[in-house]
Amino acid sequence: MVLFTILVSTSTQAQDKWDTAITEVLPETLKKHREFVTLPNVSANPQDMKKNFDWARRAFEQRGFTVQMLASSSIPVLFAERAAKKKNAKTVLFYLHIDGQPANANSWDQDHSRINS
Repeated sequence: MVLFTILVSTSTQAQDKWDTAITEVLPETLKKHREFVTLPNVSANPQDMKKNFDWARRAFEQRGFTVQMLASSSIPVLFAERAAKKKNAKTVLFYLHIDGQPANANSWDQDHSRINS
């Protein structure tokens, strides 16, 4: 019973730390998310994509990443890397797809009445 009490207490303390950390960073995180998703991202418009790449480049650089823009036959590719300080650390790869396609309003079925039936 003592072990259970210790585990529950430790778990509660850990959760409280997570809750506090999340509460502290959530407003800025939501602000950054809103800032990013409001950028136009239609891949057929190079000026829009440049805004997306510039935003992402700054965001990665602010977090200590080395960033390169790699040329391609269409839209350039953004490559961001941050080496681990710990030797023999595992490699983690994230893929971020930031270009979109324009929506054809005539192709969208916005009739929500069928959802509840």
